[in-house]
Amino acid sequence: MKKNSNSTERQYRLLILDDDAMAGDTIRKIGEYLDFQCKQTTSVTEFFTRVRDWNPDVVVLDLYMPGKDGLEVMSQLADKGYGADLIITSGMGERILDAALLSASEYGLNPLGVLAKPFSISDLRTLLNQVGKLTKNHKFFDQSDVFSVEPTSIDLKKAIDLSQITVVYQPKVYCRTGTLAGFEVLARWNWNDHWVSPDTFIVIAEDSGLIDDLTRLVIEQSLVWFANIPQHAYYSNLRSMQYTTLSLNISAKSLTNQDLLNWIVRRCDELQIERKKIIFELTETSATSEFVSALSTLTRLCIKGFHLSIDDFGTGYSSMVQLVRLPFTEIKVDKSFVIANRNSAVSNVVVRSIIDLGHSLNMLSTAEGVEDEKTLDFLKELGCDMAQGYHIARPMPGEDVFSWLEQRESNRELSRLESVKKSIFFDTAPDRDIDRLTQLAAQLLSVPVALVTVLDQTTEWFKSKIGLSITELPRNQSFCTYTIEHDDILIVEDTMKDKRFQSLDIVLGDEHIRFYAGYPLCTPNGNKIGTLCVLDRYPRSLSKTEARALKHLSSMVEFELAETLKPKNDQFSALVDKKIFLMKANYTLKLAAEMSQRATLFYVVLNELSLVNRHHDRATGDHCLQCLVDVVMELVETSDLVGRYRGAEIVILRVGESESTSQSLQNAVSQRLEQLNNKLTVPVRALFSSAPLRLCSQTALSEALEEARASAKVIKDF
Repeated sequence: MKKNSNSTERQYRLLILDDDAMAGDTIRKIGEYLDFQCKQTTSVTEFFTRVRDWNPDVVVLDLYMPGKDGLEVMSQLADKGYGADLIITSGMGERILDAALLSASEYGLNPLGVLAKPFSISDLRTLLNQVGKLTKNHKFFDQSDVFSVEPTSIDLKKAIDLSQITVVYQPKVYCRTGTLAGFEVLARWNWNDHWVSPDTFIVIAEDSGLIDDLTRLVIEQSLVWFANIPQHAYYSNLRSMQYTTLSLNISAKSLTNQDLLNWIVRRCDELQIERKKIIFELTETSATSEFVSALSTLTRLCIKGFHLSIDDFGTGYSSMVQLVRLPFTEIKVDKSFVIANRNSAVSNVVVRSIIDLGHSLNMLSTAEGVEDEKTLDFLKELGCDMAQGYHIARPMPGEDVFSWLEQRESNRELSRLESVKKSIFFDTAPDRDIDRLTQLAAQLLSVPVALVTVLDQTTEWFKSKIGLSITELPRNQSFCTYTIEHDDILIVEDTMKDKRFQSLDIVLGDEHIRFYAGYPLCTPNGNKIGTLCVLDRYPRSLSKTEARALKHLSSMVEFELAETLKPKNDQFSALVDKKIFLMKANYTLKLAAEMSQRATLFYVVLNELSLVNRHHDRATGDHCLQCLVDVVMELVETSDLVGRYRGAEIVILRVGESESTSQSLQNAVSQRLEQLNNKLTVPVRALFSSAPLRLCSQTALSEALEEARASAKVIKDF
């Protein structure tokens, strides 16, 4: 019986072009086994006849063909507008196949991947199982759809004068959480019942001097739509749209037109659009073609409050020095690399490098051409900030945006609530690891109130709290409700001056909260289930250093949240193992360094425990160690990190204490051990040492622990 992993109402059609008839026959047999209708040929002429007459769903194309090679075949397929899925095969090596894959993406074809000859049956099966599942760049066109006459500059001028150039909006989202980040504006031209490619009519506009008129028409439509977002967002309860940006493509040829740029500034002000929400996108090649004039104009736009994005990065040949000197705030990875990344190791490296480059230059990174969940997951792993592509949404008219977003937000909220139910935060006992970080937040940011919250459908619950008498809030009375709507810190310097919060019970009631700063907490799948927040009863601000600290603390809370990374307690109560201690300690030390806080390492060990185990029994030794653990846990602060380094060694990391702390802790431990003398029937020697730390690397921390172990002194014989 045939195995059909692509079961649909009809069989998929597979067309094979390979000059090796035996290789083509092998592919045909595998395709037929998977229930494809298959045809094969060794002739390029016959291939195109069958493409035209048979209309295949997927083409397997060998690169090496006598007379006309595979690249020429791909170019001709693209020219004719054919949109079948494409599998490229060759025995010419991985780099050649990767280059061909990039070319296919550049042509606008739909490459599923490559097969290096000799290939395995499982590799071919995997690719064939993807047929029909990826979003298409093109649909099939009849010959009547192909332009017999190209539009002219006269046609374009008429279209501009009659406002026949329209716009659509493609959403982009934050990779980590899926939160809507903004929209890119794309121009569309339907000429004589045919859609003209922007690549075509923009070139016509630039060559004929119409580019500024075209730009003005596109931007006017976009700004008017964007200006109405706050009103739509308010009535449709889509408040997240208020934080979105609008990306506008601008030609390098328009950078010298100061009247146009001044008009854009004036229209933003007239429409009450915040300039920081407007992003101008320039291609890499256009941004560096006239570097001197571009630098001056782009810098002026930044001074006026606009943001700049370098588009299609990786496709040009610009100097790295010029890139650094231009004041861009966003770098966009060209979609050809992102699409090809599915099956190309070379593209994988390119995407990774561009994202790293952007981050090193303090730029946000955006990947275009995201067409499946696997690609989005890969971008998350790389730390890419934003993504756009058909997997997220196709470009759409402005009137369709709100219905699309309502459906998307509804689905995201259902997913978020499901994550809340499964979370270790929700409806669980107090957790010392979470309480430690809550205490650290209050201590380092000098606030009386700090909270780790969880937000379900109706209520904000406090998983951990300091300085607040209540244990929960209605969702409509919660700061957290607003915090999780976007992906950055929400800072309210004075709640009485903010219409969103000035009437909340927590502001007007006994708690009298006047300052709030919170950061969303995410599960590993990106759902925002709550916040880490700090509050004060007096208005205040949050410095950049404090804001970074709050984000850092939030990532530490998320570390605790992640089930796979959540440390398992040592057999002795409240201790974590060496590996987890080192990881948490390095996070804490980095935070202490950023906040210029003193950190101290304490080391306590029962030095003769092994002798007790040998001369008595393991149970006796465990009892002695448990007694010491109990003493330590009784005396440490909530904000201290306590772990078992190995054997009978206990380590404590404390932040923000004075130099006298170590002696005070030593005295307290000695005093408590004295009280245990009569309870223990075997003599055990306890050793102690401490040292201030200003370290950030795991290697340095391990070395410090070894030094502390070597310098430990007797604190009590008992």
